[in-house]
Amino acid sequence: WASLFEDLLRGRGCATALCHGGSDAGFRVTDSASTHAALTTGAATGEECAGQGALIVAGDPDGSLFVDKLGAEPRCGDPMPLGGIPLRDEDLEAVRAWIAAGALIE
Repeated sequence: WASLFEDLLRGRGCATALCHGGSDAGFRVTDSASTHAALTTGAATGEECAGQGALIVAGDPDGSLFVDKLGAEPRCGDPMPLGGIPLRDEDLEAVRAWIAAGALIE
């Protein structure tokens, strides 16, 4: 989790005011522990994705909206990163592997 948080979420600019760091962001990227808790216990709250399921389903990357949103054509809303360069295949696989292994914070 630590490397995913630092390299992908913070390193790719997800915590900026233009994305998930602003005060009006539905999902906020803050510190590692709070962001992990929000991802693993929350559901989507954005206008287009509310009611579309859990952000992270531990053990089930295909059932996790977070993974879906990282793809080119998510089932709701815009793909992430918004207006940015899509994740490299190996980064997406790292996210999928983390979720498949239980989405633990350790």
